[in-house]
Amino acid sequence: MTYLLAAIQLRNGGTILDIDTIFHYNRFFDASEQLRTGNFSYFQTNFAFNQSGRVVNAVYGPLFAYFNGLLILIFGTWYNYQIATYFIICMSAGTGMYLLARKANINKYMSTALAILYLNIGTIQAWFDHSNLAAWGGVFAPFILIEGINMVQNHKSPLRWIRLMLVMSLVAQTHILSTLILTLALIPFWFAGYFKAIDRKKMIIDLLKAIVGTIVLSANVWGAILVIYQNHIAPTLSHNLANNALKISGYGSLRDDILASLLFIFIIQIIYVLLNYKKMPLNLFVTIEGGIFLFLSSKLMPWDFLQSKVKFLTSYLQFPHRFLLVAYPLLLLGIGLSMNSLNLLKNNIFYKIAWVAVGVVILESFGSNYSRITQRSTFNRAEVYRANSSKYYSTKNMYDKYRYTESINDMPDDYLVSGFSKDDKSKLYVQVPARGIYYKNTGDIKKINQILHDKNKKKQLLDLIIKINPDYLPIYHGKKYGSEVDYYYINNVIKPEQSGKFKYRVLKGGSLKLTWDSSKDEEISLPLVMYKQSSLTFNDKKISDPKLGNIGTPVVKQRVGKNTAVLKFITPVWFKLLSVTSMLAWIIMCIYIVKYLCRYRKRLRRI
Repeated sequence: MTYLLAAIQLRNGGTILDIDTIFHYNRFFDASEQLRTGNFSYFQTNFAFNQSGRVVNAVYGPLFAYFNGLLILIFGTWYNYQIATYFIICMSAGTGMYLLARKANINKYMSTALAILYLNIGTIQAWFDHSNLAAWGGVFAPFILIEGINMVQNHKSPLRWIRLMLVMSLVAQTHILSTLILTLALIPFWFAGYFKAIDRKKMIIDLLKAIVGTIVLSANVWGAILVIYQNHIAPTLSHNLANNALKISGYGSLRDDILASLLFIFIIQIIYVLLNYKKMPLNLFVTIEGGIFLFLSSKLMPWDFLQSKVKFLTSYLQFPHRFLLVAYPLLLLGIGLSMNSLNLLKNNIFYKIAWVAVGVVILESFGSNYSRITQRSTFNRAEVYRANSSKYYSTKNMYDKYRYTESINDMPDDYLVSGFSKDDKSKLYVQVPARGIYYKNTGDIKKINQILHDKNKKKQLLDLIIKINPDYLPIYHGKKYGSEVDYYYINNVIKPEQSGKFKYRVLKGGSLKLTWDSSKDEEISLPLVMYKQSSLTFNDKKISDPKLGNIGTPVVKQRVGKNTAVLKFITPVWFKLLSVTSMLAWIIMCIYIVKYLCRYRKRLRRI
C-alpha cells in the first residue's frame, strides 16, 4: 500500500511542499547539520530558520528532530528523505494498527484490512499531504491503545508500566499535544481496568511508576518548556475552531474532511453496538469512546461558543479534528470486533456485506489519496505559487495589509491586531503573501525541483521558500499577536538575512557568529533573536543589557569597517542536570530493550 502511494512520486520525481513542510524541514535540517558538523546547540537554532538563533526544536519534539536529522544525512536529498519517511510512517502505523486489532482477538485478515484502511485516513495521510507532525502521533496511537486494551482485558496485570512509559515518552519526544490527547484517551481504560483488577493497589503503583518514568524520560522536553516560558512568548497561530472541525467531503478522509462512506460505516457500527450492547462489552467500550472523540472533532460540538469562552483553545488546540487521533483507531477496532461477532453466525450475509463495505471504503480512500498526491506532486506546490486577487485593501504599508489579513480570517476578536471592520471589507482580499508564509520572489519551479534532488543544496530550499511561524519567538514592549509578529520577523530577520549583508558562521560550543562591513558609525538591528537566557558579544565586548526590538532583535552601534557579533544561549545548570538524567534513563531503557529482544529470540528458538 505504501509503495502504491509513493510510486506516484517515484515515477514523476515530485516532492510535495505544503502547509507544514517548510517549518519542519527547517527543524530537521538544523538537527542534521548539528549531527554532521558536531557543533551542537540544544536550544539555539544556528543552521535554519534564517540562522536567527530562535528556539524551536528544544520545545517541539527534540528527540524526533534529531531522528529526522539522521534520516536526512542518510538519504541525502529532500526528495529521498520524503519518500523514505512515507515507508517508515506507514510500516510503523500499519504494524501498530494490526497489533491493536490482534490484541482484541480480531482475525489476521480483518486486522490487515483495518491496518490498510488506517493508513489511508486521518492523521497518517496528513504526513503525505503536508508533513503534519500529528501524523506521527497517529503512529504511536495504536501502540498506546494496545496498553488500554490490556487494562480492560488482563485483570491480573492490567498495567504494563514499562511499555506504557516507553511509548508515552516517545510521543512526548515527538508531539506534545498528541501526548495530552492520548493521555485523555487512556483515562477511561484505566478506570475500567481498575474496577476489574485483581490487585488494585499494584495497578496504582504501576501507574505511578509509568508516570514517574515518563516524566524522567521526557525531562528534556518539559524542562525546556520551563526554560523558554520564563520569557514572554508569542502565542502560536490562532485558528477558528468551528472552521477546522470535521465535515463530510468528497476530497478524502484527511484533516477535517471525512468521506461519506467512512462516516456511514462508523454510524452503522455505533448503531449495531448500541443494539447489541449486552453481548459485546469490549466493543461497546471502544466504540462509545471512539464515538465521543469523533463527536469532539466534529461541527456538532459548539466550537463557536467554546472559543468565545475559552479563547486560548484557538491557539493551543487550534484544530478540533486533532481528536480523530483517537477516534479513528478505536472505531476501526470496533468494526473489527463487530465483524468477529458476525463471523460466528453461520451463513450470515451481514458478515459478507461488512467485508464489502470495508473494501469499498479502502478503495475510495486510496483513490482519493492517489489523486491528491498526483496533483500535489505533479502540478506543485501551494507554497511556491499562490495567486492573489486583483482586489485588495489599498495601502502601501505592509503592516496594515497584514493587520487586515488577520481581520478577515475569522479570528476571535481578542486575537486581532487591529480593528478593521469585517462588514465592509470581508469580501475583499489583501495582496500579500498567504497567512504564515513569506515567499522569496521566485517562480522558477525547475530550479526548486533541482534543489530538491541535490544533496548539497538542501539549505537553498529553505532560503527560497520561507515559512513564518511566530512559535516560540520572544515578545518585548507589550503584547503582540499573529500577523504583527510576522511583520517584525519579516522585516527584522528575514529581509536582513536575505540581503547578503551578513556572513554567518557556527562556532564550536553552539555559538553563532555574524560578521559584516559598514561604511558608517550608526545603529543597526541584527537579524538575531535573543531570549532572557541569550548572551551577545559585539566586537569582542559582551553586551550586558542590549537594546532589543519587538521580537528580541538586538540593536547595536556598528563601527566603520568590520563588525562581529556572537550569539550564545546560556543553558541553565538545572536543565543540564535534567537532560543528563533523561539521557541516562534512555540509555538504561535501550539496554533493557536489547536484553528483552535477546530473551525473546531465545524463546523463539526453543519453540
